[in-house]
Amino acid sequence: MSHLCYLFTYIFEALISWMYYSEKFTVKKSKNVLILGFTVSTTLQFTLSFIGIPFINLLSFLICNLLLCYLLFDSSILQSLFNSVILSATMLITELCIFYGSTLFFETEVLEYTSNNLALWVQTSSSKLLYFLIAYIISKLSTSESRKELSFSRASLLFLLPLVSIILLYGVVLITMKVDAPPYVYTIFIISALLLLYANLIVFWVHESLIKAQKENTEYKLQKQ
Repeated sequence: MSHLCYLFTYIFEALISWMYYSEKFTVKKSKNVLILGFTVSTTLQFTLSFIGIPFINLLSFLICNLLLCYLLFDSSILQSLFNSVILSATMLITELCIFYGSTLFFETEVLEYTSNNLALWVQTSSSKLLYFLIAYIISKLSTSESRKELSFSRASLLFLLPLVSIILLYGVVLITMKVDAPPYVYTIFIISALLLLYANLIVFWVHESLIKAQKENTEYKLQKQ
């Protein structure tokens, strides 16, 4: 049952990535190639999950989304990196909020899902629905991009905060897996995760503002020419 849950989880995450990237970029491959690419990505992540190391699962999610965006959609390497990091940070934050929230609300152990299939299904489905909701809102509010990189310095500064958020949150995961913390600590972790989500959304908004400004500047130059 746990393996089946993980399989559906990776399939659902792949569909979310497909939805998000389709809103942001123009598809440059055929539909069959898209299906093949996302199928290979899902299979690879599901296979690596049997190792049982959370860091490998998170890293495979980030790398697979980066490659999918760069190879299947009309995006640059920096655009692919930025958006894959945004998705990874959003996915991790929603998981932590749901898992820690259920720990506080139901007064269960953090690793309850490892021995209780019902808890695993409920927590996983809830976190993925929340992840889908946030990713959908972001994709609808975003600006479609073309294959044109921003300057390296700006792009590096933009995806740096989401990347740092992922590292910090992964550190929180390691701590809670090793230490049995009191309830108020989980409350602090949830608030911190929500604040990081807010900060990442601000970063995304700044990125979209740069894209719009770049488009307006390009149009102005064409009109002047």
